[in-house]
This record gives sequence, C-alpha cells and structure tokens, in this order.
Amino acid sequence: MSFLFLFILGLNMRTGVWIVARDLRTPESTLEVIEFVKKHSIRVVIPQVAVGGYAYYPSEILPRTPYHSDYPDFDPLRMIIDSLKPEGFEIHAWINTLLYWSLDTLPDAPNHVCNAHPDWFIKDDELVSLRDYSPEDKRLKGIDGMFLDPTKPEVRNFVTSVYLEVARKYQPDFVHLDFVRYPGNRFGFTEDRDTALKETGVDPLLIHPSARAYAPRWHTARTMDLIERWYRWKLMKWNERRAEAVTILVKQISDSLQKTTTRLSGAVFPNPGSAYYYLAQDWREWQNNGSLNVPVPMAYTYSPKRFDEYLDYLKERFTYGPVYLGIGVWMERAENYVPVEIKSAQRYGFNTIVFFDFGNLKKNQRLINRLVRMNVLK
Repeated sequence: MSFLFLFILGLNMRTGVWIVARDLRTPESTLEVIEFVKKHSIRVVIPQVAVGGYAYYPSEILPRTPYHSDYPDFDPLRMIIDSLKPEGFEIHAWINTLLYWSLDTLPDAPNHVCNAHPDWFIKDDELVSLRDYSPEDKRLKGIDGMFLDPTKPEVRNFVTSVYLEVARKYQPDFVHLDFVRYPGNRFGFTEDRDTALKETGVDPLLIHPSARAYAPRWHTARTMDLIERWYRWKLMKWNERRAEAVTILVKQISDSLQKTTTRLSGAVFPNPGSAYYYLAQDWREWQNNGSLNVPVPMAYTYSPKRFDEYLDYLKERFTYGPVYLGIGVWMERAENYVPVEIKSAQRYGFNTIVFFDFGNLKKNQRLINRLVRMNVLK
C-alpha cells in the first residue's frame, strides 16, 4: 500500500478513545490522558465518570468513588472538559447505565444503590435477584455483575437523573450509554405473572429452558419440532417486553436532555439482531426514533472475516445518522490487526473510529507507531 494512500486515509479518519475510570483516579493520571490525546490529536474523548454505582465527579445522586478519597477537590471530568473542549475536542461523558456493581463484596457506601434499593435489581429465571448473587453465581452464569431492572419506573427515573446531572453540570457534547441492556436471555423474569401475561400473552416462567438459547426468528422455521417452535415463539414475545423497557429508558434519558446542549451516544453490540434477541438491546430502534444520536458499535475482534461481517451489519445504519466504530486494542498483536481493520472501516465509509481503550493503546508503542505512519494518529 502506497504512502500516499495511507496519508489520504489518515486525513479522512477521525479517532477517539474510551478512557476507563481507573485512568482517572488521580490528577496525575488524568493529566497524562489529556496530554496523550492532545499529542496524538485524538478528537473524540470518552471518559468513564460513573461506574459500579460510584461517581468520578462530585455528585448529589451517586456516592463518590473511594479512589478519590485523598483528593476531595479533584474532578477529572472538569479537568478534561476545561482542557480539551475549548480546543474543539468532542467530549462524551461515559456512564454505566444498568450495571451497578461487579465486585465480589458489596459496596461500603450506605447510599449506594445496592444498599439503599436492593429491590431494584433484575431477577433470573428462578426469580433470584442479581443483587443476591454470589461470586460463584456470577461466574457460572457468565454475567458482568448486578444489573438494575429497567421495567421499574423508579429505576428509569434514577438512571435518567444521573445522565441529566452530568449534562447540566458539565455540558459535555454527549453523555454516553454503556451496559444499557440485559445481561442475557435468562434474566428479567418476574413474579408478576398476571401483568406479563396480559402484556405479552406469555407467562415467562413457563418458557422451557431449551428455548432460552439465542433464538432469532428463523428458529421458528418448520424444520423445528412444533413444541420447540412454540417455546421459541414464547421466548421472543417475552423478549419484546424486555426490549421495550430498555427502549423506554433510552428515550426517557434522551428526552431529559432536550433542554440542554448535550446529546446522547452509546456503546452497543455490533450485530443488532443478536443484541436484540439475546440482550434486549434494540439500538436500531433507538437510532430510528431519534433517541440515540450516535451509536458506537463495539466491533471487537482480531478476525478480519468477523470484522467485515460486523461492518456488513452496520453499513445500513448510516441512513439514520452518524455511526462511530469501536475497535478493540487490548488483544494480542493489536499492532497487526488494528491497521487492517481501520482500512476496512474506511472502505465501508466509517470516518470516526474509537479505540478501546486508552490504557492499552498507550502501552502499545508499536501500534502507535503504525498509526502515526498511517496518519491516523499524529
């Protein structure tokens, strides 16, 4: 590939980076983030400011992260916005939406949602709350942690208030959704069987476990056993209720931002179909109805074939507005696969790519050197 082509590719490509909260624990580490993105002209900056039910900024809603206990006046989001926004950097304040705790022991803060509202959490197919899961339960079920239940109006109001607080206090360009989904399709069951039956025509507690594997519509094809197709149909009807609850939450957050200058972006899964059926994450609908201004699909893979499959799924979404593309840089030999993926992204029409994450990009000097030669980074 010629140097001229690489140079032109770089001119037409804008870069961004997710910054996980551990890189915002001290004033020194935050300053390092600011200096890095300025040096390499990374124009889209997505700092994580609420994670695990704790705030990495002075909040009137969430408890303050214990990592800032030695820095009572420290505000990393304010540092980032004051340093970068006047120079035209695009700031997305990243907030975990429904995942509110992941560690093996419960949080200490009495006003943490785990302690203040233990009834707010999703239940599994045995009606066990994720709030009561042991570390072994989480590992066996393969979930990230404790998710709030978006079917509860009080949960939606609480979550929305966090996004609105950040938008009003800091005026970032965007507030950024993450974990705005269910942890899987074995979760979200309810003991309120009468309501579920009235709304969906399905009693979710009678859905056979065999149907709870990934179930796209073609799994109801006539080649399947009639009873199996019946169970799969019931699963899909019930999943519509879960997806509707998440969609209502996203719209509520979006509507709350209307009187601010801040818009809504979000990290989403790159295959919209499986995201909907397995996780109730119907982000195409969020984009279609104008709630989600900028989806950022997390196309994390080192496989060129799989990456291009993701882009095939995503190219139609350009019709509905801008789509940024997330590329993972933490996997082994990222310096080899990431440049190839950037070229594919350019070929498919993406002009903004976002690296996950800052810490792994910073320590991979070989990847940085390659991206500088491609004129993707400065």
